[in-house]
Amino acid sequence: LISVGLIGFCSCKKVEDLVPEFEVKQINYQQAELIKAFSGLTNNDESACNVISSPEEIPEVLCRIVSDAKEGSEIIFLVDKTGSMADDIDEVKKNINKIIDCLPQGCRLGAATYGDFFEDNRNWFDYAQLTESYFEIRTYINDIRVTGGGDLPESVYDGIYEVLEVMDWRDCDAPDKIIVMGDAPPKTGFGTNHSLDEVLEKTKSICPDTEFFPVIVLDL
Repeated sequence: LISVGLIGFCSCKKVEDLVPEFEVKQINYQQAELIKAFSGLTNNDESACNVISSPEEIPEVLCRIVSDAKEGSEIIFLVDKTGSMADDIDEVKKNINKIIDCLPQGCRLGAATYGDFFEDNRNWFDYAQLTESYFEIRTYINDIRVTGGGDLPESVYDGIYEVLEVMDWRDCDAPDKIIVMGDAPPKTGFGTNHSLDEVLEKTKSICPDTEFFPVIVLDL
């Protein structure tokens, strides 16, 4: 058995213990399409999307994602800040803080929020630069407020592209992760400035081994 090298909240847990037992749940067509859309970030592997039905599931999901984090790992928390997240955002913030407390020292953390570029093209995206100061990232996470997002699809691909552009990436040898947390599908076609293919190409040009971890909040 492989032990998870995290402390505090995740101490003494094994990877196998963090994987929830299989449970059949009903989802509607829109939710299925949401999962399919995010799976484009995981090489079209829908099973690689972390689907949660309540915010209480977030700690175990995030703990599993960062279980191999080590000194030099660069981890970004990218969060949908639009109105549809209003019911969940406080739990999301609280549980990201729990996971930050579990990480080994020496990781570089960043955080960002995205909304709808075409609805609010000045305030749709915001970020905190990659840093070894966990306090700075916790402060940023705690200050997230939901705004905008009148229509359902949001600027997910634009948000990821901005993260790839603005973050000060340094170490591509340690496991690098972009954790995308939201409940609305990405805008496509004329509704977005950047496509999925552009996002994937940009990722390869910076740190080819960077992994995306969609965490999809479904109302089941």
